[in-house]
Amino acid sequence: MMVKTDRAKRTGTLKACLGKLSLLLCLLASPVAALAQSAIPPATIELELNKSQAEEDGCSLYFVARNRNAAAFEELRLEFIVFDKQGSISRRLIADLGPLKPSRTTVKVFKTADKCEAIDGLLINSAKSCGAQVPLEQCLDGIKPSSRAGIKLFM
Repeated sequence: MMVKTDRAKRTGTLKACLGKLSLLLCLLASPVAALAQSAIPPATIELELNKSQAEEDGCSLYFVARNRNAAAFEELRLEFIVFDKQGSISRRLIADLGPLKPSRTTVKVFKTADKCEAIDGLLINSAKSCGAQVPLEQCLDGIKPSSRAGIKLFM
């Protein structure tokens, strides 16, 4: 039977500890790496209600959408809730703002049956589609609403 020297014992113990430490670090790092891969940075789209124009049969709403991303959005469908001057919900609108070209500004016009002077605000309530780039549950995270039309645009 061979007796291990103190140095051999320490080397064996050190290797065993390093092996266990490596395993522990790998186990701890795996969820962090997976989380980092799944955390897609939110897209930045500046959405401005630029103008409202009274029409005979309602109101035309002019939106300026600035896509601040290097990628295009083939589709972007948002649900808006229209609030009247008394704070009551007037109606629900689904607006298709896509396609949005990368690093470009686009103007979209939508009509509502409400009179412009009766609209107090538009709530961006939810995203109905956001394209393949951004998961639907993260779609609203990167939208920055603003208004210069005298009608509030908010989330």
